[in-house]
Amino acid sequence: MSLRNICAVVAAGLFIAGCNSQQTTLPPPGSTPPPPAALFLTGAATSVHDYGLPISSASTPAFSFSGLTAASGMAIDSAGKLYVVNDNAPHAVYVFAPPFSASSTPVATINLPAADTNPFTIALDASGDVWVNQCSATGMVYEFTPPFSGTITPTPAITLTTVNVCPTGLGFDGSGNLYVANTNSGTNTVSVWTAPIHSGDPPAGSLTGLNNPQGLGFDAAHNLYVTNKGDGSIARFNAPISLGASPSITDPSANTGLPTGGGYTQINFDSAGNMYVADCGTQLFEYPLATTPFSNATTPSVTFTTPDSCGAGVVIGQ
Repeated sequence: MSLRNICAVVAAGLFIAGCNSQQTTLPPPGSTPPPPAALFLTGAATSVHDYGLPISSASTPAFSFSGLTAASGMAIDSAGKLYVVNDNAPHAVYVFAPPFSASSTPVATINLPAADTNPFTIALDASGDVWVNQCSATGMVYEFTPPFSGTITPTPAITLTTVNVCPTGLGFDGSGNLYVANTNSGTNTVSVWTAPIHSGDPPAGSLTGLNNPQGLGFDAAHNLYVTNKGDGSIARFNAPISLGASPSITDPSANTGLPTGGGYTQINFDSAGNMYVADCGTQLFEYPLATTPFSNATTPSVTFTTPDSCGAGVVIGQ
């Protein structure tokens, strides 16, 4: 069976994660992925910080650009445009285009629905559609479709009601299934919507065995990593992932360095496979998964203090 056909199969609750992941793009066979050039980090202030890679414990931004009131989660598209959530008024997603500099200003502003409060996280699907959370009395996730230009207030193409008043981590596997971390919901789960997704769809099921999950991200092999705010651990679900699955590996806080009760909100990977976790506290963590397989004893290779009080979002640019 071809990879295209395999990716179309969803049977017995099993998700085949193997094609066109928006989190990481697999290089053609025999090719070498380009080295990552920059790491972007937000803080709970007005700025997005640009760091050269590789990072070290003494890293400082090469430059920063501002124009936000409370920068939070980020995503980057195939053209290198950076999408930044502003989780304070005005509630919006700001789009910045490369090349980036200290004087970068948004090329588009996507105003979120009036009821939206504290939209922390964002994800892009394989089509380049923007998905963002709503943290309010009833937690929602919205999809917005491009093009995005100027200042706009679009009607969501899809609206989903979550099991959590404040869904945090958002991400898509290679088959277009949506994963949403249910932080502070008391369920200790990640909800899963199977593609194709329509407005009002309930989740098809969930992943269990977590402790107040928050950030999530997929590596190039389509394994899912989830940070547990409740105990500072990192859990991995090995691909292929089934509904109802529990973590295949859990690395406790004694190794991860993540604080119990921390505010980490986003996980991302560079092209070499190293993993980065932004803690909405004071630190950024790098885990050397390019050279050291993830286990229940994985420790960070780099930890550095962020310039702002809350480094809530991290993405890697080329």
